[in-house]
Amino acid sequence: MMSPEDLEVLKNNMGQILDVQKSWDNEDEEKLDVAQALIFDAWEENRADKRIALAKEAIAESDCCADAYLVLADDFATSANERMLYVREAVSAGERAMKVLKLDDQEGHYWGLIETRPYMRALSALGRELQQAGKMDEAIAIFERMIVLNPNDNQGMRYILLEHYLRRMDRKKTQALLTQYEEDASAFFAFNKALYAFLLNGKSEEAKALLGDAMQANPHVAKYLTEKKKLPKRLPESYQFGRDDEAQLYAAEAKKTWSSIPDALTWLKEEYFGKPLL
Repeated sequence: MMSPEDLEVLKNNMGQILDVQKSWDNEDEEKLDVAQALIFDAWEENRADKRIALAKEAIAESDCCADAYLVLADDFATSANERMLYVREAVSAGERAMKVLKLDDQEGHYWGLIETRPYMRALSALGRELQQAGKMDEAIAIFERMIVLNPNDNQGMRYILLEHYLRRMDRKKTQALLTQYEEDASAFFAFNKALYAFLLNGKSEEAKALLGDAMQANPHVAKYLTEKKKLPKRLPESYQFGRDDEAQLYAAEAKKTWSSIPDALTWLKEEYFGKPLL
């Protein structure tokens, strides 16, 4: 049995260890704050070389600065492979940051906590890079993880996921996502709800009604999906519900989805032009 004297020594030693750990944590947090401030400066820079220099300075200050690696991915990488490496390192840096900030147990509250946003930006960037590389299983896993971390889905990962669930005709996941975000009033969900109803039951009254609702929600979408009007070479960077910019962003990706489901585009054209196609 440990003597009272030995117990007191152990308690004192443990207190010293905890004080050192606390100091280490605080120092790392301070370094991360300094690094993030450097990235805020980088975002204000017009010149790529200055952004790169600030990003490297930020990483030297704290290798937990996810946004710094994203700057290098955008401005310093010279190939798709190199860009992928920087984006993956951004995710790793974000994971380290969550531990330093003691936020790795805040699942469900990410993005709402400002400190988690660099990590969420890194995850989004990696998912999109994987998507571009055709590694859809990995990309989907990341987008699904993001929704678990942030059910409010401020970054719109549900729109990407819904497209791919439909293309894979994954009815279970499609239905679950539509139910989870049943209040979503965007063209992205309105038209895909109609498409899902068509996938389930063909030219049903439900599918027709949902398509009518979708066309009311955004009357511009059908002209792009039916190619009555061509999409611009450069897509808008933002959009408003019911406007042409929303229609462009939806149609640019959704055309592949509608084409992947047999007879869906033919049905859409018949409903849009008001006559059956032979």
